[in-house]
Amino acid sequence: MVAYFYFVLDAVNLFNCSDVDSALLESCFYTAPCQPVDILLRTSGEVRLSDFLLWQSSYSLLTFVKVLWPEFSRWDLYAAVLYYQQNYSKLQVGSYV
Repeated sequence: MVAYFYFVLDAVNLFNCSDVDSALLESCFYTAPCQPVDILLRTSGEVRLSDFLLWQSSYSLLTFVKVLWPEFSRWDLYAAVLYYQQNYSKLQVGSYV
């Protein structure tokens, strides 16, 4: 435990707090090489993300459908895409596209 404490102290001295910005954080994510999330679809009707892709989905359309995943059909996907197309212009305001 003490060794880990000293490791953290050494890591803190490597950079200043002013060096940390959104670009640095995004480069540290596992999803760094991926394209930005356009639409995040949550099945089961629960309106929550459960800490899933919080940073990456900040400028995406969140869609919550009441269908459970095993019953999720092609028509549910079409409805979600249609909803995305209808709200595309609203997503462009304030996004990084």
